[in-house]
Amino acid sequence: MISAIFRLYRAAQYLKLSKRPSALKVLSRYPKLDLSVLETGSDRSRIYIKGTDVEVTAKHCQFLLRGSDQVQRLVREAKASLKSLPDGVLLEVGGVKLKLQNWEELFIATEIFAEGIYNLRLQSPFALLDIGMNVGTTSLFFAGNPACQAIYGFEPFPKTVEKARVNLSLNPDLAGKIHVTAKGVAAREFGTELDFVEEYKGSVGLHGVPGYLRPVLSPAEFEKVRVEFMACADVFAEFVQKHPLTTLVCKLDCEGAEYEILEALARAGLLSRIGYFIIEWHEKGAGPLEAILIENGFCLLSFSPHAPTHSMIYAWQPRADLGQKTTP
Repeated sequence: MISAIFRLYRAAQYLKLSKRPSALKVLSRYPKLDLSVLETGSDRSRIYIKGTDVEVTAKHCQFLLRGSDQVQRLVREAKASLKSLPDGVLLEVGGVKLKLQNWEELFIATEIFAEGIYNLRLQSPFALLDIGMNVGTTSLFFAGNPACQAIYGFEPFPKTVEKARVNLSLNPDLAGKIHVTAKGVAAREFGTELDFVEEYKGSVGLHGVPGYLRPVLSPAEFEKVRVEFMACADVFAEFVQKHPLTTLVCKLDCEGAEYEILEALARAGLLSRIGYFIIEWHEKGAGPLEAILIENGFCLLSFSPHAPTHSMIYAWQPRADLGQKTTP
């Protein structure tokens, strides 16, 4: 009885927005959508998220309905603007342009530009290793920081790299800082085939599609792709060599490879050469990473260490002159 009343109430709310059957059908797919974030055009035939000029019932923009709260945060907190494209949405935020085509890309943009999960502020010049570059959102965010001298992005999945290059092309003034390598980073060098799902490209990594996503995906969404990984010791040693007098920062968001990467760097004596780590851990918990970082002289801030699938660790060396260290 209660559910029937709720459906009738929602139907009445939909009709206040529009009487177009196609638009009502789209809205009905999102029963948890906060309808107060929507508004109609003057002729009541088009539906928009407040603060944008994007018609959200258009097929290529409907992912914004799933992420309407993210859109509102970007508009309200990060002063973002959104414009419709023939095959997606153009987001302009924080001096960066991004082509959004699904909810995950919108979610990541919100994490970075509204929540500020990578809002590292350093007084001295620094260089960044972006391991798990995804579609380039983090690299472009850092490229807008005048103190950031160079960025080295690593991403193993071809379609993800292709989308990153699209985003870089939208930001020619920032892209010059960013060097893209179409390979992943792991403890050792190797090549393999992995499962890939384009809709969730930012969640696919060393072990393919994560277990928590598999139950909600259909077999038709999976594809096998060939990927290559570089040995992390080689990558980090070259990074240190290129910037011997610069503070070094590493962002690790590589869907599970972070554990073996830190272990291998510690064995190679390279871990302490990095001044700052920003790590998103996955599934195995924060504990193993915290232990390695502390053993190697890092201070750290670990958010939600008991979260079930992922959270963040921020780690830094207590010395302020890391860029002045010389190679042993």
